[in-house]
Amino acid sequence: TYPVGIGRKGWSTPCGLTKIIAKQVNPIWRPTASVQAYAAEHGVFMPDVFPPGPGNPLGKHVLRLGWPTYLIHGSNSDGGIGERVSAGCIRMLPEDIESLFDLVNVGTPVRIISRR
Repeated sequence: TYPVGIGRKGWSTPCGLTKIIAKQVNPIWRPTASVQAYAAEHGVFMPDVFPPGPGNPLGKHVLRLGWPTYLIHGSNSDGGIGERVSAGCIRMLPEDIESLFDLVNVGTPVRIISRR
């Protein structure tokens, strides 16, 4: 069990069954058009591409899911873990995603549930 950050109001993290389709270390992030529009509405500039490194909000490890645009990923900060702050992705502490990354393989089933 790990603490996670999930989708904020209006950007819910989906529930259901999917699987890990890819694992990446030092990912590149290309924000979706809706994420870029949201940032622009709030006066925040968002580049088209975030290269690997300390400025990448995905952190150093990504588990890509069978649902396009939804990821399980690390973070470049401790903020948001245990909160509803993402655009729908599942955000983890850097040390937790690194541990999980080493435990799972491509094809591993992932079931997202909501418990309150």
